[in-house]
Amino acid sequence: MDYQNILKYGVLAVTTLLFAQLASTAFAQSPVLQENPSVLQKPISQKPTSQNKGLSFVRSLEATDKVVGIVKLHCTGANESTGADKTYKCNPYQGDMLCSVELPVLCFKDIGALAPSSLKDPQYWSGGIVVTTPKVAGDKFKNIASVNAYCAAEFGRGWRAASFHDGGGWGIQAYGNVGDATQRVWVDIKDQKDGTCWSR
Repeated sequence: MDYQNILKYGVLAVTTLLFAQLASTAFAQSPVLQENPSVLQKPISQKPTSQNKGLSFVRSLEATDKVVGIVKLHCTGANESTGADKTYKCNPYQGDMLCSVELPVLCFKDIGALAPSSLKDPQYWSGGIVVTTPKVAGDKFKNIASVNAYCAAEFGRGWRAASFHDGGGWGIQAYGNVGDATQRVWVDIKDQKDGTCWSR
């Protein structure tokens, strides 16, 4: 290869490299990228949106103490969507209700209360109070902080989303009640990343 060809290809290579560098700098400084830096981040692997599910509990009809004012919610129970003669079981590992479904959030406030002496079965006693919010789709919440904030906005300081483990696991007993005995409610779980509609 003669000197002129070497010079020609050398200039072409330098020009190409310089253009690529300028283009990269311009893209990095673009308003779109600066406002949305996540566009270059590889998305976290997750289940398809149509399959995203969250954990839910339902009120246990046979274990509600109307005199003392205690309600028990459990993993299983009569559910209006499955029929009164059937039971629906929750799934704390992968969720059991589609995140697009609107359910009340079960909110909880820990008051450190001892189980009443008149309580026949203290299993799942949480020492707190539970209430339910208006219905909301589980996928409306980005993370657990936003769910807790939702409970606090509805009921005040100290309220948060009820957790799977507030009653020891698989159920919870507390003062309070839920609006609909057959309506399942959103519940959080701390140690199962695929068990809720929201992240930690």
